[in-house]
Amino acid sequence: MGYKAEDIKIQVIKWLIKGNLSFNAKKDSIGTEVLFSINKRKADLLVLSKELHALEIKGDYDNLKKLKNQLNDYHKTFDKVSVVVAPKHLPRIYKIIKPHTGLIVFDKESLNIARPAKLQKRLNKRSLLMFLNKPELNRLFKIDNNKQLSTDELRHIIAEKLTLKEIKNTAYYILQKRYGELFRLFLKDTCGDITHDYLRGLCGKMEKLHA
Repeated sequence: MGYKAEDIKIQVIKWLIKGNLSFNAKKDSIGTEVLFSINKRKADLLVLSKELHALEIKGDYDNLKKLKNQLNDYHKTFDKVSVVVAPKHLPRIYKIIKPHTGLIVFDKESLNIARPAKLQKRLNKRSLLMFLNKPELNRLFKIDNNKQLSTDELRHIIAEKLTLKEIKNTAYYILQKRYGELFRLFLKDTCGDITHDYLRGLCGKMEKLHA
């Protein structure tokens, strides 16, 4: 029996809620289909705990053609990155993922960490700023004459002025605000019985990257 990525995603969320990957359901959050990167990518799952840990899921019916380029953008943006794969991908996966990419194998409805993700310290400021839309950039960062600037110009100026730590902390704050309440409602509504329909509640508001 083959598993689609969406089916595996449900199992991963249940697995996380049980405390795996040091996830604490009382204070941490999960987002799905999280928009990021100048290249308009979506993270299948984003775990918001002490770090931002993004999970890319490859089920039995997915191919790995785009994975290398996907991971390049993932590693610019998130503290940790893991790939969750069905066993059929194991012969090829190690040739694609980076040394610091985590690997989680989904086999017969169980999840096993084949290799833990390593913490990334050199993130890209512009990639992190892609999480913030123009109103958020204007509100959180005081830039002179900001009304005359485009969103991309604002991001460029902020990336030049502020440290990586300042930008990262702000991006983390925005993501927690965006997904924290949604995840609390999700837990209340599902009571552990997670279906595909409930996953939509974790998508959050899809922001336009250049809004």
